Amino acid sequence: MANDILQSFDAMQREFAEGPDSPEGLFYFWLTCAQFREGAKLLSGGLEDSEIKKFIDTMDASDQSMLALIRPAFEPFAGSFVERIAKPIRDEFFHYPKPGSQRWDEVLSQMADLESGLRFRADLNPASTRGVFADELRTLYLIQYMGVSTDEIADVMRRLADYVGPMVRFAHGCLGSYIGRLPEGVVTHDL
Repeated sequence: MANDILQSFDAMQREFAEGPDSPEGLFYFWLTCAQFREGAKLLSGGLEDSEIKKFIDTMDASDQSMLALIRPAFEPFAGSFVERIAKPIRDEFFHYPKPGSQRWDEVLSQMADLESGLRFRADLNPASTRGVFADELRTLYLIQYMGVSTDEIADVMRRLADYVGPMVRFAHGCLGSYIGRLPEGVVTHDL
């Protein structure tokens, strides 16, 4: 979870550094929102488990402080960042639209005159090809039907930045704490 969020958040920042209307930046924006929502859901459920709570209580104070920084994002759920922002974006964009969806059909018809296409990176292999038109379609949908402006996207990115770092640090603290309690020789590594 933590690595997924960190990778998509990093890619989002890189893409938006090229411009606020970056279609690829929007792709990573909704992906980061979706992953953050899923991570928050996992944490929220885990915090209801007595064994997990006991484990967290034995972690270093610095790791516990990271959890304290991210809990307001999802607790209480009603009115939280996750409920108001991350979940709706995740729910709308995490799945491909159903054919015949009126909203998507309207957005598609508006894009009929939009000049778009594919973006190729230097090596021209399929993995470096990006169908920018799909990102532009999602961007138009985000703005038109979810009422999200580019200024609001920038604000959500700032809020995500406040939460992503502590979430990743907390997850790594959990992993380190767990591995540190295993018997010697159970975990091997090459450094």
